Amino acid sequence: MSKDNVIPIDPLVKTPSEDQLELIEDIRQLVRGGYDLQKLRIAIGNRVCAVMKQKVGLDLTKSEKSQDKKKGEFLNKIRREYTLITDGLLDANFTQRQFEKGKIPGGIIDKFSEMILVKSYADMERTEEHQFARLKNIVVRHPIWTEYLEGISGIAHVMTAVLISEIDIYKAEYPSSFHKYAGLDTVMNEDTGVMEGRTRKGHHLIDVEYFDKEGKPQTRKSITFNPFLKTKLIGVLGPSFIKLRDCQYRKVYDDYKFRIHQRKKLREDYEFFLKANKVKENKQHNNWMPVCELTDGHINNMAVRYMIKMFLQDLHIKWREIEGLPVSLPYAEAKLGMKHHVASDEKTKNS
Repeated sequence: MSKDNVIPIDPLVKTPSEDQLELIEDIRQLVRGGYDLQKLRIAIGNRVCAVMKQKVGLDLTKSEKSQDKKKGEFLNKIRREYTLITDGLLDANFTQRQFEKGKIPGGIIDKFSEMILVKSYADMERTEEHQFARLKNIVVRHPIWTEYLEGISGIAHVMTAVLISEIDIYKAEYPSSFHKYAGLDTVMNEDTGVMEGRTRKGHHLIDVEYFDKEGKPQTRKSITFNPFLKTKLIGVLGPSFIKLRDCQYRKVYDDYKFRIHQRKKLREDYEFFLKANKVKENKQHNNWMPVCELTDGHINNMAVRYMIKMFLQDLHIKWREIEGLPVSLPYAEAKLGMKHHVASDEKTKNS
């Protein structure tokens, strides 16, 4: 690593202490346990919804809009009040004795098995909430929360816990290390010569060696990123930033979308690509999509990816500073002399 790319810092430690490792492990166990509980709660909720839909005579193979209007209004009434059918049934807390004596008030649930199913959902929901609530008391002990993430709009204790549990800042030497581990890097499509966003496509996989049950070395295709981390960043943190108008990363998102929408001479760019690569416009090169053909959904996904990459870039620099580690500038800034946006701490200094 070039000295010009490193902010001069005298690192106090180069490996995490035992207390830090213990804290990270505690956070990791709570995070993974909490999301495992969430999967169970969703599975039970889906079962409750299926049972109640069948009960009112809705065909599970058809959309609710195509069902009888009166039955559809019944479900819509519950949704408007509680958003989800299962949430609307959480008050049905009857005992088995009441069921046996026939003292069940009029309502949707008239079987003991249905009551048990709904109660299981309610219990799982409370357990999940308690699991994530415990994270707050632990995350506040980590310096990345107290010294940086606490001041970022759109990110709270649970997402901070995900970052702490999944990312090893001591191994991530460059900001691009975060991008690659989160599956936000790009890969060359050898058929078209175009750079593509990292996915689970066959030509995006790499060969990984492993030992089979007999202890013999084998090779298999594998992804290069952490799918759990990518899902939380793109599917949870991204929308959280976008919902907040005063969030600094919402501006990054808006600016990128505006830049894509305002690009001119799109067809000329495409023609230049074809001419430079000496290829004809045919189905073989449909993977390269000029901006003029991008849908609003494509542009939104591109903007979300870019926004999260800028957040990870800022996070990497600040986190390495907090840990007393050498800080490497982003590639675009160090090698190309380009700075895409101003981080929050720099805005404060300049204001």
